[in-house]
Amino acid sequence: MLIHQLDEMNLLLQSSEQEKIQLSTKIKTLEEEHQETLQILEIKKEALTQTTEALKDIQEEKAILANELATLKAGPLDDQRRGNSLFAEVEDNRQKLLKNIALLKNKLRESKNEIDLLHRRIQDANRVIQPGQIKLVEGFKERINDLEWVVIRKLEKIDSTQKIPANEFQRLQWALSSLEKTRTEHCDLLQDFNKLSQQRLLDTEALTAAQQEINCLKTEISSLKSKYQLKLQECPDKHDSEKTKNVEDLNSYLRNDEVGYSDKQQLKVVRFAEDR
Repeated sequence: MLIHQLDEMNLLLQSSEQEKIQLSTKIKTLEEEHQETLQILEIKKEALTQTTEALKDIQEEKAILANELATLKAGPLDDQRRGNSLFAEVEDNRQKLLKNIALLKNKLRESKNEIDLLHRRIQDANRVIQPGQIKLVEGFKERINDLEWVVIRKLEKIDSTQKIPANEFQRLQWALSSLEKTRTEHCDLLQDFNKLSQQRLLDTEALTAAQQEINCLKTEISSLKSKYQLKLQECPDKHDSEKTKNVEDLNSYLRNDEVGYSDKQQLKVVRFAEDR
């Protein structure tokens, strides 16, 4: 029975491989967009670090100038360096420093806002993807538990066979060898089944992502259909026959797409045969 189940799984896997080939291009595109987003994030982080370092340098220069100014103010009254020209120069430098600090703060704030925006986009994408993945994983866990229960029952049936009397052991030695060989083949088949189950899990995750894209495409098609019908209604009455033909062609095309999509969905809802 397990061999029959493996044959069904192989057929299902072959059908999913064709869909996997079609989705591989879209998956690669999404991965490239993800990598580009990460690169942008790293660039923004580097810019933020450079801006922070520049701000620290300016603050240090400001502190040094403030100390020099305090020293000059505390000097003797007859010191010529306490003239108004020096104070004016110091004030000009202080104003320039304040402007530079304000510009750096604005750049720092903009960089933080861009980084926060990127983080929010990543979190939104994770919130959209994670619920579907969690449900999918839970479904596969339940399915694996059911299959393990079936395998345990089969092993119990094999172990519960009648014991061979001692006087017949020599004559039935070939039966023991055959039983041991069958158990070894059963273990190998079980390992192959676990590998196929893991591969099926990965394929179904990719199909789930494709399902979301297909729903978006159906929404766009419905919108285009509505716009096209509105444009046809605005045409003169002498083109009524042509409008009717175009509408029928559009509806036929959309029905064919929906039929193809429903057939494609039916291929995904194939359950494994069980023997409990």
